Amino acid sequence: MHIVLLDVDGTLTDTNHVDELCLTVAIETCLDISGLSRDWSTYEHSTDSGIVDKVIRRVYADPPHHQCREIERQYMSRLRSEFTVRPQYFLPMPGARMIMSDLLRKGYAVGIATGCWRDSATFKLHAAGIDHAEIPMSTANNHIDRQKSLMHGIEKCRDHYEIERIDSVTYIGDGVWDVQSAHAVYINFVGVGGERRRTRLIEAGANIVVESLEQVFPHLP
Repeated sequence: MHIVLLDVDGTLTDTNHVDELCLTVAIETCLDISGLSRDWSTYEHSTDSGIVDKVIRRVYADPPHHQCREIERQYMSRLRSEFTVRPQYFLPMPGARMIMSDLLRKGYAVGIATGCWRDSATFKLHAAGIDHAEIPMSTANNHIDRQKSLMHGIEKCRDHYEIERIDSVTYIGDGVWDVQSAHAVYINFVGVGGERRRTRLIEAGANIVVESLEQVFPHLP
């Protein structure tokens, strides 16, 4: 059976900007710092939990256990506030509302593998009107490392769809870290994005980059 995993921010939901904003403000507020880099590609682990862990360890020699949970709480509070005021920051990417049902109908096993915390991913998908109730999901709550999150996503698909033999795995994403993680675990990658993002993805090693999710099907096994 062929497995297709999808990222969330920038792939299924047009939420890269609001995600960066809310996470940055939550971290800076909780840790009383400023000037945090929003270039997540510069972090060892470009997941919510990985970014927060890295920054906390820069501030505290012995990080308090509650700090990460408090940052996540503030982040989610800001995310909900932004949705109330600016719902246009939570739109689906073109083709996102149908992509998973279309993949399932064509016989693919479909999962989500994201660097978001689970509550964040679920909130954004719901806000964008994307049905994901029956889709297995691997998040930053499962693993700080994006590569391990991908492998966890594959295993969740194997269990959920009772797969006896995996013929291929393809990851669909929009970030440089998505390309790098897919290559690191030896699975296929299809990038999604406009011209600027296309250039960055190709420079990171992507062989296939399409403008929207409607265009991915010819590039799947």
